[in-house]
Amino acid sequence: TQSTWEAVVSTQSTWKQWYQRRVHGSSWYQRRVHGSSGINAEYMGNEVGHKVTGLRALTQKLEQIESYLSDVVNKSLPINQDILQSLQLMFNLMPNLSKQRVVKAFSTNANDQALAIYIAGIIRSVLALDKLIENKLGNNAREKKKEEAARKRQEDADKKKAEEQKKKEEEEAKEKDAGEPATEVSK
Repeated sequence: TQSTWEAVVSTQSTWKQWYQRRVHGSSWYQRRVHGSSGINAEYMGNEVGHKVTGLRALTQKLEQIESYLSDVVNKSLPINQDILQSLQLMFNLMPNLSKQRVVKAFSTNANDQALAIYIAGIIRSVLALDKLIENKLGNNAREKKKEEAARKRQEDADKKKAEEQKKKEEEEAKEKDAGEPATEVSK
């Protein structure tokens, strides 16, 4: 059963390598660390910080497991069946990524989630454009009303000015007629 222990240790080392590749080589990690447009930088920083903290804790636990299993293989520690049972349960619950069917299921699930996120983004964009168009139409209508009111005020002012001018001319004409003696033309 030396080979069983070596298999567990090698599986654990494979898990650790997978974890390091997954975290540091993934496009998710690069997007989160290097940022993407439209995401609040502070929120993103907190999110990344929490993820990194969790992953560091996971790394420490995996290193502890590796150390324990190495000590058991070297016979410096006795075998504890409860620990081994928990480890076996943990490794049995891990997906077997060497099977094509499991890989396809994971990628399908990831694609479905990505599609949902993409569609949600498109919907948000369409709603934002719709709101922008409504706002533009509202602004145009308000501006048109203002222009109409200004034009009406100007017309009223011009009309009032024309009436005052006409009234002034009539008064001047009356004064002129009143100031000149009336002469009769007789034949």
